[in-house]
Amino acid sequence: VYLNSLEGDEIPLKARHYHATQKKYQPFIEKKEGAIGTTAFQDELRLKIGANIIIIHNIDTSDGLTNGQLGELIGIINTKDGDADKLIIKLNRKDSGVKNRRKY
Repeated sequence: VYLNSLEGDEIPLKARHYHATQKKYQPFIEKKEGAIGTTAFQDELRLKIGANIIIIHNIDTSDGLTNGQLGELIGIINTKDGDADKLIIKLNRKDSGVKNRRKY
C-alpha cells in the first residue's frame, strides 16, 4: 500500500548472494516472508524513488551508518548491464555516512 502511494515506477531488486568458498552459494530463503536464512534481510525488494528506508544492519558505526537510521531513496546507480549496483540514500541525520561518501 505504501509504495502505491508514491509516484514513479516500481523497481524490483533481487539479492546477490556471495560466499567466499562456495561459487554457487544459494542460502535458504524463508518462503512466507522472503527472508534470507534466519536474518532480517530480504531476498527481493520492491522500491520506488522517494521511498522511506531504514538501515537494519550496522554498516559502519563510527560513521553513523547504524541499525535504525532512517532516510529516503533518492537514486540508484546501475551497472553497465543495467542492474542496480548501489542505492543512493539521503539519510535524515546529515552527519551519518560522511566518511563513506568520500569513498565514492
